[in-house]
Amino acid sequence: MISAKFSEQLSVNTQIVSAIHTVVTKLSVHSESHRTSIYTSTPSNKSFELITSIEKLKKALLEKSFSREKDPSPNNNRALLQAIRECSLTLVRGLKMIPPPSKPQLSIFESIHRPFDENLHSDCIARILDPLVTGTFAKLFLSAIARETEIPDTLNSMVPIHSRREIRLDRVDPKLLQSEIGDRRIDILLETSTFVLIFENKVHSSESVNQTKDYYEAVYNAYSTDSAGHKNVYGILLSPDGSIPDSGNFRVLTYWQLYQILHQTCKDHSDGLKSDFLEFYINELYSIFIKPRLIAIDEINKYWEKIQNG
Repeated sequence: MISAKFSEQLSVNTQIVSAIHTVVTKLSVHSESHRTSIYTSTPSNKSFELITSIEKLKKALLEKSFSREKDPSPNNNRALLQAIRECSLTLVRGLKMIPPPSKPQLSIFESIHRPFDENLHSDCIARILDPLVTGTFAKLFLSAIARETEIPDTLNSMVPIHSRREIRLDRVDPKLLQSEIGDRRIDILLETSTFVLIFENKVHSSESVNQTKDYYEAVYNAYSTDSAGHKNVYGILLSPDGSIPDSGNFRVLTYWQLYQILHQTCKDHSDGLKSDFLEFYINELYSIFIKPRLIAIDEINKYWEKIQNG
């Protein structure tokens, strides 16, 4: 239990609370939309535990905002702290379940001061998804991403054809040649034997107005009238913590999930499919998006130990 003395003193680390609240808000959207699982390759009761903690925190925050003026007593603060504690420790347990790379190394992206360069990350992802580069691993990796983001196409018969970078919309749909959005560029456009996938990557930026909607409409118009036959179109918005796309036709994927998918796929198919390049990018993902959070959870644990002993 959180001590009443500590709660009454209101000695709350506002940075930690703010950070946790931000993450909780984003994860709460996931739990309500059911677009993607919260943890990859973990039991369903773990997701349920997190969702339950999120609901408790939301309720405590709501009650505190309504009762702040009416009732300044420390009881509300204790309830809020307890809810934040439960939720943050659930996040800590989830992060600890993420396995490290088999051969941890220094990050090259960080060494050249470009850890969050969207083009570097998009180039790596596009190459992994290109069968001309990674062979049969491209299908295994794409199938794992499709399962995680609940793309409903039949995956057994799916074969990646090619992965293209920085494709202008007016090249996808010639009707956009004279339009204001014709020079917009899709980060990765992946065509398979059964569907087309739009990959939009947002590392340290947010979606432009109607960006995912425009991308989906352009690709859908092009492939719905394709002479080779209609193909379903799906979109994925990739971001560090799960940004929600404007288009309802886009799925959500986090870099946490991408790391786990790539790591697990390499682990499950180690018979000659691994390469130095795959190991390199697994390490980059871990160093840039996972490791800093593992360092942060030590601070969170120390914080709650201080409250417990307060």
